[in-house]
Amino acid sequence: MKTRIQNKILAVTVTSFLWLPFLSQAQEERPKERPQAGNYYSAHSYESKRPPMPPLPFNPFPELPVYAIGERTFIYDDRAVDYEALRKEAAERAAAEAANQPAVAEGGEMMSPLESGSDLRLKIETFDAGVKVVSFNTITGLVYHLQQKNDLNDPQWTTIRTLVATSTNADYTIEDGAMGFYRVLQEDETIQFPDWFDAIYQLMEFTVYTPVTAGTIDLELYADGNLIFTDSGPIPPNGTVRLYDQNYDPAQWPNTGYYGVGEWELRVTVTPAAAFRGAAAQAQRRVKKEGRQRNPPFTYYGMTVEQGGIFSTATTAQDEVDEFMFFYLSANYQACDIVDWNFNLVDPIDRSIMPGSATLYDTNQWAPLRQYVSRSTATNTLSAYIDYLHYFGHGSSTSIGSGNAATMITLSQLNASAFLKTNKLTYVALDGCRTCDGTDFINALVGFRKTMTRFEFVNKGLDPHFGCGWNKSKAVGWVLQGTVNDRHFWYWSDFYYDLTRRNANGFMFRQYKQAADFAKNPQGGSPFHNLQTKPDAAGFVMVGCDECRFDERPGIVQ
Repeated sequence: MKTRIQNKILAVTVTSFLWLPFLSQAQEERPKERPQAGNYYSAHSYESKRPPMPPLPFNPFPELPVYAIGERTFIYDDRAVDYEALRKEAAERAAAEAANQPAVAEGGEMMSPLESGSDLRLKIETFDAGVKVVSFNTITGLVYHLQQKNDLNDPQWTTIRTLVATSTNADYTIEDGAMGFYRVLQEDETIQFPDWFDAIYQLMEFTVYTPVTAGTIDLELYADGNLIFTDSGPIPPNGTVRLYDQNYDPAQWPNTGYYGVGEWELRVTVTPAAAFRGAAAQAQRRVKKEGRQRNPPFTYYGMTVEQGGIFSTATTAQDEVDEFMFFYLSANYQACDIVDWNFNLVDPIDRSIMPGSATLYDTNQWAPLRQYVSRSTATNTLSAYIDYLHYFGHGSSTSIGSGNAATMITLSQLNASAFLKTNKLTYVALDGCRTCDGTDFINALVGFRKTMTRFEFVNKGLDPHFGCGWNKSKAVGWVLQGTVNDRHFWYWSDFYYDLTRRNANGFMFRQYKQAADFAKNPQGGSPFHNLQTKPDAAGFVMVGCDECRFDERPGIVQ
């Protein structure tokens, strides 16, 4: 592979770190005996001018008095504790430990010493079944480490996610439901990765920036652990180095080449000159990108499914829902072949498909769907997986389906599939409550957490993937007091009606975001109703290439 170095101006700023456990509120009451477990608040925190500290699950100072102020809620009297001295001692200990560690810490990532007085804030929200969404503000281009431990007396923190920030906020979904403590560490600003995307499809590309103005920068590029490129030289005047494959031709997108690489790793070393800020120490970073693959052209399959059991018995309401679902299936057939539970091609003209070959009743249907979606048994040469999915049924920020693990597809199951990490679905529509309330679940399926323009996809050589669903502002009420909520289903009907329209040459020409706009404001142009607008569109979330078309993918030429 041919590579070259190209300079590009880009500047980034920096913050530090702070950790916070779960957030709650305290109320003052009478003293009581000392308990063993509960929510413990700091008396010092409430008397200071700072915002109150969040509670701990135990008393961190067992030698100090503790008072009960409610059921399993307590205050420990730490008003005489010298926190400034403790922070200084912790900082000195951390600096001493860092000085004794090798340049690359456990996990292959360089960590800067912990700093106090940061403006970095961590937030934790708890949802159904103990699912937590941890979020924190970020600076674009910097490396962050989200860490966890269950016992504050344990000196060891476990890194559960390392990321390069692509916006001013990052979030991470945790499913275990257990009580825990979290903190986020931010790397210093010496080495940054602006314009970051965590996967490589058709174009190998890394961009590195350093504010160090005098010194050298060294690059080593590894493909599946094999060193394939090295370069070293003075830091450019603008501080930015771009490493990329010059053979990529955006004019051929999306039908360009791919690499047989599962993981890319770039190792960067910045060595400041002695004159720079009084001779700072050498800095190193290692960042990785997944190597994404694709199906062979013209072998794209899909399923349109609905969860069974919404109605206890066969009713006219169920028949009405089946009619809507059959229309969605017919629309999906415009972009892919439709398969059944046994991965046999089905005739989309046959209305018996609904509910027979497309309704999820029990594990007999959920098991194959989970396999086709997570691609847990697929290989690079086996096409027993789907690329297009429309799902209707119960959902959450970490799953679709309901009941137990046998009748659901969970985020944990998706994350456990190594093949899905490098082979994402092309199109996913999740018509279930809060399926896009957070980005981890939809990202696990399609590989994107936000929308990007078609130009960005072309420029970065990304496959045209797209996903959509609902956030917490939309409760998917498809049945209201036993009556089908037609307006909800009309939204999807209008979306697919507009999305599958074709021009005079027979090609689809409508973008995903145009179809979503039409479904929200049909202005009397819908073939299903005469509404001008539909408030049912509130809460609709899109990720990926929202300016792409339904059948725009590798292998299709228009």
